[in-house]
Amino acid sequence: VSRYHTTVGALRITYFSQAQTHFRSVVLSHCEFVKNIVDVDYGAVYIYNANLILIVNSNFSHNKARRNSGTMHLAEAERIIIKNNIFAHNFAGLGGAAMEIMFYSRTNANVFVIFCLFINNKVLDEAAVLYLQGVRIGKSLISGKIKGEFYTNFKSIGNKFYGNAIVQNKNQQNNRKGTGVLSVSTCSNVTFINCIFDKNSVTNNGGVAFVKMILSLLIHNCTFMKNHAVYSGGSIYT
Repeated sequence: VSRYHTTVGALRITYFSQAQTHFRSVVLSHCEFVKNIVDVDYGAVYIYNANLILIVNSNFSHNKARRNSGTMHLAEAERIIIKNNIFAHNFAGLGGAAMEIMFYSRTNANVFVIFCLFINNKVLDEAAVLYLQGVRIGKSLISGKIKGEFYTNFKSIGNKFYGNAIVQNKNQQNNRKGTGVLSVSTCSNVTFINCIFDKNSVTNNGGVAFVKMILSLLIHNCTFMKNHAVYSGGSIYT
């Protein structure tokens, strides 16, 4: 697929109703999404309100969005499995060159990214590879501690991240942008297992990951090599 559009370069799937929940599944297998370009958001794929999203053995390369989600935007799914895919040379002007995953009201969500390769994805602002935001119910801040219930679980297993970067103005020290090749927030559990992070770089904090407002973080058997952040957290900032 190679197209030019204002928004959503190739594939858009939206479920407006919660009825017939067992039919709300989307499977992409052995697909090629290449050189899709959009003027606004969602370079190649947009999927909203599915029960299950399964994306396997596919290639996403040279896709581009002027604003958010250079390749794909996935929202409000109960279960997302992204396995054995390649994301290479994708670009977003704001955030999420490879993927953006959002939850607005879903309170039982699980996201798995497994055995994928992310290489040379770039943004100007935030999250060169993945921008993920979960759901939190209750937003009070008491005695410096965040109160509320978190519902989203994120696992990154066996993935490889090479040369992904944020390339904005390096003088914006107090700006929250320019943070994290992976930007993950408002989650219950965040897990990285058997991952490799090599030569990723950002212009603010968190050369590999910028993780905030979570309940637990597990990093096991991961390799970090030559990652760079201009300010704090050459690998992970939390």
